[in-house]
Amino acid sequence: MFSFMKTLFVIVVLLTSQSALSQEQTPYQVIVGLGDTLFKRLSEEQENLSSQPELVREIIEQNLMPHVDYRYAAYKILGKYIREISKQEREEFALAMRDYLAVTYVNALSQYKNQKITFQPETKSNTGKNIAVVKALITEQSVPDIAIDFSLRFDKKTQQWKAFDMVIEGISLINAKQTEITSRIRASDIQTVTLEIARLGNQSKLKAKH
Repeated sequence: MFSFMKTLFVIVVLLTSQSALSQEQTPYQVIVGLGDTLFKRLSEEQENLSSQPELVREIIEQNLMPHVDYRYAAYKILGKYIREISKQEREEFALAMRDYLAVTYVNALSQYKNQKITFQPETKSNTGKNIAVVKALITEQSVPDIAIDFSLRFDKKTQQWKAFDMVIEGISLINAKQTEITSRIRASDIQTVTLEIARLGNQSKLKAKH
């Protein structure tokens, strides 16, 4: 099993391998294109990152987060509880999860060391025609290959394919997080859990700035 930070690194690498998103692009093209923009920007700012670490967050916000369907991911994590909470509580939870994801991506990017990534054309998911899966393989010398299934959803409102889940070694990150979050909701309530997630996001943000 991969460590949490290694898992986050894998997410970032796969999410960042795309530039413009549109209905005309296939999920494969979406995944393969994103990294060009993100890693080019990181390379250009490399000399400034040590003295201005907040630049990483800025780069993530501008180049990565627009392509992450954080709201859909958050709603899937909530599972059955999404029907038991108010619209405002759902939105607050989704925004807390977005911030948490953004700052963890910032931390994970520090682990990038030019690993090789290869992708296979997407396959449609059995869960719906607006869901697709892109398989990827990450290779690095002296390290076992990492096989990943990367899930994307077509957002009809924005007419874009966006990422929402990763399956690593047969384990869905969304399902794993859902098990953790829903057990905490049962033990307390949605407001408490949302505040906990927001606090973790803020703590990670502070770490990224020091």
